[in-house]
Formats: sequence, C-alpha cells, structure tokens
Amino acid sequence: IALAVAASAAVSGSAMAWTEGGIGGSVDLSGTLTPVVKSVPWHVTTGAAVNNLNANIGKDQKSVTFNVSKAIPVLGIRTADNTAFRGGASMTPKIDYKGALDTAKFSANKAPLTLDIFDADGTKIGQLETKLTAAGVGSRLFDSGYKDAAMLYAKDSWNAFVGGLSTTVDGVDVSVGTSFINTLFSGAAENFNSQGASVNSDTPIATHFSADTIMYSGAYASAISAQEGVTITLEQPAGADSIAWKASLPITV
Repeated sequence: IALAVAASAAVSGSAMAWTEGGIGGSVDLSGTLTPVVKSVPWHVTTGAAVNNLNANIGKDQKSVTFNVSKAIPVLGIRTADNTAFRGGASMTPKIDYKGALDTAKFSANKAPLTLDIFDADGTKIGQLETKLTAAGVGSRLFDSGYKDAAMLYAKDSWNAFVGGLSTTVDGVDVSVGTSFINTLFSGAAENFNSQGASVNSDTPIATHFSADTIMYSGAYASAISAQEGVTITLEQPAGADSIAWKASLPITV
C-alpha cells in the first residue's frame, strides 16, 4: 500500500494541495477482487437413493441379515473426456466417506462399510453393516517417454483417490481390470485413457496426479455389489410394529 501511495504521489503530485497548518485526512483505497476458478479435469457423481431395502425381522430380535437384490452404485469419478491432462496442484482427488469405510480392511476390492440408521423422527435406532466394493485406475506418460498404467491403491494422504481405496497392495485384486470400474458405476471408466500403456495385471501402484512433467488419466468407482450381505442391528429388540429405517452415506471429494 505504501508503494502504491508513493507512486501516486510521484505521478500526480501537482494535483495535491498542501494545507498550511493541516491536520491530516484520509487516503481511500479500493479495487475489485475477481475469483479465479481453477479448472480441474474431473467429473464426479453419486448414486441414486435406494428405498426398497426391506427385510423381515422376528419380534424381540435385534439383528437381521439380508442380501441386496441388485448393485447399488455409490460414487463415480472420471475425467471430463478421453484426453489425458497434465499434472498440477489440486489435480489429485481425495475421497472422504466420513469414517464409514474402513480402508485398512480391504480384501479383493471390498471393505467394511458401517452406517448409523435412524427412524422417521431422526432418532438413531441401530447400525447397518455391509461391504463396499471400490476400484481405481491410473495411467502416466512422462515427458521422458516412459509410460505405465495400473489399478491403484492409496496408502498416503497425497495418493490418488485416497480414502476410497485399499491402503495396501494386498487389498486390491488387479485381475478385475479396468472394465470392472464400469460394472460398479456405469460410465465411470468410459473416458479413461491408458495413453498407449497396458494396464499392469501383476500389481497395483500408488500414485498422484500432481507432477507437471507427467500426463495423466484415471477413474474411480464404488458400489455395494449385487447380492452383498447387509446386517442391521437394532439398539432395542423389534416389537410388533414395522420399523421404517433410513441411513445416509455422506461423501466428499
């Protein structure tokens, strides 16, 4: 600010009036702040609500287990188009299931998912336990010419899709391939570009999308698979009346 005022005085000093015995005044500053929206290559969508997860429970029982009749898509992340993008700051998606998904317990792309359930009045009445199936893929083309592509895991905070993938190599079944992502969430891998590399079928990798010397592409999807078991455990035994329940899985990317 001091430099700006000095510069103004140097340019237009002749226009300023010097007042004998002056007591000061004020210097007004103004301007316009224009928000800059950083362009990112990702499109994100969540699955539709499911309202027919019905089951029978015996009177005085507190727990019931049933299977979902068809897959329930949860989250899909893909690039806006089939064009690879150059890495940079804020380009690596991170996923937050708000503590509902235990990423340390992934096995064959599945991990425990636990949600609180509530009655129609919003009072907690128990918990729902099931497994979420998730998979991610990424490709890299270095400016040096080296390229690779692989299914992903995410062990560190800077890894792609961290919070939504296994934290260990052993939790990922790489044999499912890229097409598996589309089976979890339709179209999620539709724009994935392998950039001429074959997707590694031996081991997953942990990567990011932030290096400005690398071109990237990627995709992620999660779902509760068809015929996956769901267990609902009530805090109080069931009575004679039907119990309407609801649960919500908040997701931030």
